Amino acid sequence: MVAAGKDTEAKDLLPALYKQLDQAAAKHIIHANKASRLKGRLVHLIKTGNKPAAA
Repeated sequence: MVAAGKDTEAKDLLPALYKQLDQAAAKHIIHANKASRLKGRLVHLIKTGNKPAAA
């Protein structure tokens, strides 16, 4: 969605994504640190708008 320019829709889906990641971490499907890392990466992707990183 971010690549398509739908930032507001992506922001609206964040709570649902957070819930899914937290549930997976609680059930030990993924590690809690990985869930936290993925949430941080999602927020960063939305904030930067999928722009390439500066070298």
